[in-house]
Amino acid sequence: MKVVSEDLIREIENKLDLIAKTGRVIYGANYVKWAVKNRRVKLVILASNTPSKIEEEIRKLCESKGVSIFKSRLNNIELGSKCLRPHIVTSLAILDFGVLSEKLEGSKIA
Repeated sequence: MKVVSEDLIREIENKLDLIAKTGRVIYGANYVKWAVKNRRVKLVILASNTPSKIEEEIRKLCESKGVSIFKSRLNNIELGSKCLRPHIVTSLAILDFGVLSEKLEGSKIA
């Protein structure tokens, strides 16, 4: 699994609204698990209050597939709001960073 710097994590977390508007993002634990198994996922983000069973399942899957993952400082309500969703978001998978792709090209994620 790739190691992501804390600064990069915070930058991505702060720009989730822009990523959600211009990139490709999958929401929800079941969809995230499917995407990690079947798609090229660049990063998985978990809400701070993700249930431990779901977190463990997603972490194991990401580890086996070499996908970067981090636990956000935002809870599921805040994460949903930050992603411009009208509901809670426990987990999300980023397939494309949108307008930030070029900026993140040199990072260990993109």
